[in-house]
Amino acid sequence: MRFRHHHHSSSLPKLDMTPMLNVMMGILAFFVMVTMLMAEEQQVNVQLPQVTRAATAPENAAQLQVQLNSQQQVTVNGLLVERSQLTSQMRDFFTANPEGTVVLQADLQVPYQEVVVLLEEMQAVGGDRVSLAVE
Repeated sequence: MRFRHHHHSSSLPKLDMTPMLNVMMGILAFFVMVTMLMAEEQQVNVQLPQVTRAATAPENAAQLQVQLNSQQQVTVNGLLVERSQLTSQMRDFFTANPEGTVVLQADLQVPYQEVVVLLEEMQAVGGDRVSLAVE
């Protein structure tokens, strides 16, 4: 039996790469846009509330006012204290006032990270009875 051998110069069909490249460029553009939007979201400026005498607790409940001023000094009810003394003062306050709350008021000049660190230290002592003052 004889087989006919046809030798074509191009035995493979030609592939048009243009549609695939268009799709790849569209996907690339999509990821570039998403990445740029995500980078913008990470640079959000957070405005801290002004240092004010905000009454966030009911009038009959005792409230301990803790302020963090622009020099990152801690004051309790207007008296300057060391950060190490703050936790012992909070424990004494909670012992004397079982229903009492502690409110942290931070100056606008203080970096937000410092406020979060102090708030976490305070919440380690007082839990959900510690809050950040808002305007």
